[in-house]
Amino acid sequence: MGINSYYFNNIDGRLIDVDNYDFWLSADNQGQLLEYAKTNVDGCSGKFDVVTDNLVLWLDVNNSNTTTNGNSLTSLKQWKNLTIQPQSGITLCDFGLTGVDNGRYNQLSGLTVNITSADTKIILYPVTGYTTTSATTIGTKGKYDYPIAFVEDVATKDICTVGNTLCLNGGFYQGYFKLDFEDPNPKKITGTTTNDCGTTTKTDLVNVDRDATKYDLIPTNFDGGWTMETWLKWDNSSCSGLTGNVLNNTFTANTGFFFYIGTRAENKFWDAFSGETNLYTCDGVVPLSPEGSQPVITTAGQDWFSKSSFGRSCKQVCETPAETITATTYCDQLSENALGFRITPDGRIGYRKMTVSGFEYFCDDNGNKVNDNCVNSKFKITGTTMEEGYSEPIILTGDNWTHIVVTYSQNTIKHGLPAGTLRFWVNGRVVYRVDDFIGLQLRALDEWSSKQLGVPYNISWGGGTQGLLESQTFGGPDTKDQGLDLATNFAGTFDGELSQLRFYDKALNLMEIRNNLYIDCSRYCVEETYGGSLIKQPSLDYCDDICSSNTLIYTNSVGIILDLTAYIRPGSIEIEHIGVLRKPHSTDLTFDFKNTLGVLSGSSIIIDGSIFIPSGSISGSCMTVLNDNYNRLTSDYTIHDFIVSGDDNIKMERNDDVVYEMPLNTPNNIINTGTTNNNNNNTNTGSTNNNIVSGGNNTVSVNSTTNKTIYYGKLVTTSLNINDIDTLSNKTTKQIVNSYLELNDMYGYGYILIPDTMEQPSMFRNSNEGCLGFAVPTILMPDVVLNNITYKVYRTFVATHSNVDLWLCK
Repeated sequence: MGINSYYFNNIDGRLIDVDNYDFWLSADNQGQLLEYAKTNVDGCSGKFDVVTDNLVLWLDVNNSNTTTNGNSLTSLKQWKNLTIQPQSGITLCDFGLTGVDNGRYNQLSGLTVNITSADTKIILYPVTGYTTTSATTIGTKGKYDYPIAFVEDVATKDICTVGNTLCLNGGFYQGYFKLDFEDPNPKKITGTTTNDCGTTTKTDLVNVDRDATKYDLIPTNFDGGWTMETWLKWDNSSCSGLTGNVLNNTFTANTGFFFYIGTRAENKFWDAFSGETNLYTCDGVVPLSPEGSQPVITTAGQDWFSKSSFGRSCKQVCETPAETITATTYCDQLSENALGFRITPDGRIGYRKMTVSGFEYFCDDNGNKVNDNCVNSKFKITGTTMEEGYSEPIILTGDNWTHIVVTYSQNTIKHGLPAGTLRFWVNGRVVYRVDDFIGLQLRALDEWSSKQLGVPYNISWGGGTQGLLESQTFGGPDTKDQGLDLATNFAGTFDGELSQLRFYDKALNLMEIRNNLYIDCSRYCVEETYGGSLIKQPSLDYCDDICSSNTLIYTNSVGIILDLTAYIRPGSIEIEHIGVLRKPHSTDLTFDFKNTLGVLSGSSIIIDGSIFIPSGSISGSCMTVLNDNYNRLTSDYTIHDFIVSGDDNIKMERNDDVVYEMPLNTPNNIINTGTTNNNNNNTNTGSTNNNIVSGGNNTVSVNSTTNKTIYYGKLVTTSLNINDIDTLSNKTTKQIVNSYLELNDMYGYGYILIPDTMEQPSMFRNSNEGCLGFAVPTILMPDVVLNNITYKVYRTFVATHSNVDLWLCK
């Protein structure tokens, strides 16, 4: 661990009141970036990179190798163990049978698709749908619209260059990462026999080696876990002009799907549909209708549908009425083969998947019945069901790019299947965790391979999957393909912007996830301290301000903000300096400074000031009276030589203001004296150089700004009654952002009322030490007018019982 390897505290902890308790230990000598993730050991002369170990898919919309126009998305990486055989290529003539259903191809038959040894990377295509009912007729637009815009040179509100993005308003992308050839059509063999009776010609069907053809671009078994990582923005306001009849308008409970993996549809040939009667695959061997004459192997061949207990067919145990099923294997085609991640309309993030319904049999160790139920201590399957789970509201809308990671770590068994822990990470923090989560069991459908090309083993980005919603067939569509599980539960899309997608065939750990966040955060203007203090090594320099300043912030540092206001009055010249902290500090603090006042002629007036603020208090003042003429003053005003003593471990910001209580004889001249941010490691509190503050971005304004009243507290009502304002607490201040409020200990919704003429907070966080910690979801309510002042009204999304610390972020 090396906890004592450096001269500052390398380990720190704080408790956060959430349901996701994870404890991580990692080597502190790695700092912000993993050593093995560096592409150049020279640090600042080189560049850093994302984790590439076990990276099997990487889409970056701003990289021309992924896309130049959004018409398709090609992975930047390929799996090191990809398999394409034969190397001479694969020719497919039945892809149209299923390819029309998601718009990949535009006719049912007459197409030839060639896959070569160079097709080594996953490609996603925009999803659409076609209306076509005959063999070679090119289809027209299907039932729904799928609007997507390729937006170039996107920048954030903070002028970070994101680059090209995809703006979605009903559209999404989909593509397969494996083609199933494990149940190939048998092959026709024609033989001629000549004897004394003449010549006889006979056609037989013989088996085809199921391992002869393979197209596997990423793994389908994840014993080591997996990771999905994406950058997205939950806002599509820049998708101007994108409208249409989109999936979200019909499937209102399915909005917000941003990723999906599994089979993209059910088997479209499950039903005996009249239009498919007497039609066959392109080789003339396999009928399209399940009622057609199925081929019979006349030589020793495959056991067609018995490749595994998790395979596509368990007909021997499943073709019985549901109420009498006693199967103990996953014999349906969808369970653990359909998993999607989504953001709900109120900002919660989570998952939805298909799994089996049932219950455990109760048996003792000797197999004896308990509660009259005992069948070998197995899980009894009663059907297929949808399962879902979500976090508390956490995702922010608006111009906020978000780093989302989902990891799965396999560590247990549930119902006889591998299971583990599913974690959702938002900007480097775990926000939701699911234990005993049965892992993916990706598999093909209960059908001949030629009739399900490109259907199983799919990934969607920006949406779920529409199943057989747009399904077309000969003489169709088949109405029985509507209302099935996948369309009902996953036909929905993400309304917002997409930038990057990565998929790993391992579960990234904490350091790897935060490494990737640090690499990309300056691109998206995302800075995150994970609810605590930011720890940085003194010996490491990150050159380009990677997501934070190069100021060293100790884990025991405390940020303070001092509003320093000078009131200058006539009567000779009286100068009263008042210092106000945004919240009380735990120790006594003394602020020494010099104040220079400009005059019309002669030398400037220099005043020595000192303000003492005792622990537990928030204000102090000092008075200076000069035997001089007020009319000599100009508006030149500076604070300099500012020293803080009393606490060596503070990071400070100072806001200066001056109020002249009688007009001056000259125009205002606003002076910028620089920031007051400082950290000083001097442990001698008596030193005159302790915590000297100088330079930077502090703005000194010369004006007659007056204090304004802020109202805050809790109310049990979901809307604000003007008569309830008197029950709220109030605070008088010139500035409310970058300050702290405490909502009282009682049940109710939090309310914050801020005059609309003041700078408004960009967000609220659960903290009393700065813009750290978890975001507190709030709703902007209708304005109210009180004493001729218009107030912006913010209300917390949920009601709470305990007190709530709120930091109003700038």
